[in-house]
Amino acid sequence: EPISCTIPELQGSSLDEHFQKLGHFASEPYKTMAMNKYTNIVKRPKNWIRQSGWTKYTPGRNPERVPFPDEDTLTFDVETLYKISHYPTLATAVSRDSWYLWCSPYICNDPKEDSTSFKHLIPLDTMNKTQLILGHNVGYDRARVLEEYNFKQSKAFFLDTQSLHIASSGLCSRQRPMFMKRKNMIKNMEEDARNNSEIEDDDEEGLNKINLKNSNIIGELDEQDPWLNVSTMNSLADVASFHCGIKMDKSARDYFDSTDKNVIIDNFQMLVNYCATDVEVTSKVFDKVFPLFLKKCPHPISFGALRSLSSCILPTNYNSWTKYIKDAESLYQSTKLEIEDKIIQIVED
Repeated sequence: EPISCTIPELQGSSLDEHFQKLGHFASEPYKTMAMNKYTNIVKRPKNWIRQSGWTKYTPGRNPERVPFPDEDTLTFDVETLYKISHYPTLATAVSRDSWYLWCSPYICNDPKEDSTSFKHLIPLDTMNKTQLILGHNVGYDRARVLEEYNFKQSKAFFLDTQSLHIASSGLCSRQRPMFMKRKNMIKNMEEDARNNSEIEDDDEEGLNKINLKNSNIIGELDEQDPWLNVSTMNSLADVASFHCGIKMDKSARDYFDSTDKNVIIDNFQMLVNYCATDVEVTSKVFDKVFPLFLKKCPHPISFGALRSLSSCILPTNYNSWTKYIKDAESLYQSTKLEIEDKIIQIVED
């Protein structure tokens, strides 16, 4: 029998008007919040306090403990001791007027909290307050937010600067090998140039010939594929360099591969500033890529759909999920045996 369904009532006099209205409904008020986002970064505190939960830092005022950030537009980043667990270790956020720092009780000596357990999530009050939360690969950060583990949809829009970059200036999988080839050639030329002053004159002449050859090869690549100059990879460091001309030092993230929380405690100020720098750079990247996204993808549905795509969940329970895995594995094995039997039969015939 043919499949039938009830078609929703048309919103407007045409399909175009219908989808325009749906797009505006899905986009607002978040699109307006994004367009009115702050562009100046408030001054960062000189000293961060290691205490569990959120601490608010507003210039001209004393730091104060808050249950969650007050403002409705935040740029947000989370760091984890990923070899210990996927739970958050610390997080920073910046709004129009304030900086915020969240610390897990795991790295604090708070007698009111359980400092022996790393199982703590970050409260953002997203169930009660309409919020726009910006981040780079923000799905990673959202996974550490307490309220997002609710079957009801929250009122927050987690807007991903990585997705905005990919939509406006990103690479597809087939373009990446050639892009990386060009990037590595440029990196090697820069290293050769740095070593240029340390070599003898005879070797310098040979090195210049090599650099000239590499420059010609890069020129040929750019001529054949001009897209190489208008795109980059997806990491925050690459995107910041491409869109903002910002060179980032990401060496501090190596501290987070430790299995000892004392490494974070002993280097607390430096590592919080590292996280805060990521927040600051993400905010500047957003200021560049958001207008590009609106230019490349002007339809309101394109923006509105990002909220749904960034907050997909699959409600289930343990028994149903275990049964699904068991049934899927059983079907895979039986199908695999069927295919092998048919291949054997074809060979024998």
